[in-house]
Amino acid sequence: MPDDATLDLHVSPAAVHGMPNDPGHPSVRVLSHGSMEVRWFRPQVGVQHVPHDRDELYFVVSGTATFRRGNHTGPFDELLDGLEGHSSASIAAGDILFVPAGAHHDFEDTSPDFAVWAVFYGPEGGEQP
Repeated sequence: MPDDATLDLHVSPAAVHGMPNDPGHPSVRVLSHGSMEVRWFRPQVGVQHVPHDRDELYFVVSGTATFRRGNHTGPFDELLDGLEGHSSASIAAGDILFVPAGAHHDFEDTSPDFAVWAVFYGPEGGEQP
């Protein structure tokens, strides 16, 4: 997608599956509007996730994995203490995951077809509840 990407009506996994990642990113931006940015992401073996400066949602499109969120080493990981849910979970197509800004997170044991839509939104530092 060009730097001036706009909110398109429709993007499918088939349309973005073969697109190269954006330079310096492990994903490709496919939609953006205001603070919202949607990326197509297929984790690479041995590449660790880094905490992001905005809240994000992951929508699992295909495959399976183990998702781990929070390890209490980052400045925002204390936000996870009040959230319902697991620190580690088996995930599959159709699942939705939330990661607050700054929280450590990673995908492990991904199947070869594992892919997600990653949606970043809101202000840096995350939204306040």
